[in-house]
Amino acid sequence: LVIVAFAISCSKEEADLRMPEFEVPVVTGFHMRDEAAQPMGSIGIPNVKPGHPSGDWNSDYFINFYPNPAINRGTVYMKSPGEYDVKKVWLTQAVFRPPFSIPCISTDGMNNFIVGGTPLIQAETTNDQLFLNLTDLPSGYYRLYVSVNGHLFYDNIVIDKNFIPYY
Repeated sequence: LVIVAFAISCSKEEADLRMPEFEVPVVTGFHMRDEAAQPMGSIGIPNVKPGHPSGDWNSDYFINFYPNPAINRGTVYMKSPGEYDVKKVWLTQAVFRPPFSIPCISTDGMNNFIVGGTPLIQAETTNDQLFLNLTDLPSGYYRLYVSVNGHLFYDNIVIDKNFIPYY
């Protein structure tokens, strides 16, 4: 009797980028930005990693999502040193937990567990901007990821179908 076991594995890159199946990113805050990507303040304490090395516009690498909150569309701005750097972009559902709150099991308000970590939108581009159609996504909190040249960046975004933009 011979037992043969086959192991299915993924590449190191896939393993580094994939979140565990039931791990939902926790958002502790987000940066609000208008339609022109101008800052409008923050809600909570944003746990984001927008750039490298300093995390601001002057960084070699930088990402920015706007408007935030979004209604049906959004733009991802991605700065990197190489003109043709490949940027992998994906969006997952997240849970908002304000700083200093008591951790709890995340539900959708109807006692259904929220399952996240699975990309809802995925794209790959060499451009510095990517336009996202968010029409099919419900109001809620999301985490946007961008992987470029071995660096992983992320921003917390909000989709609010009832949001009335300031003009």
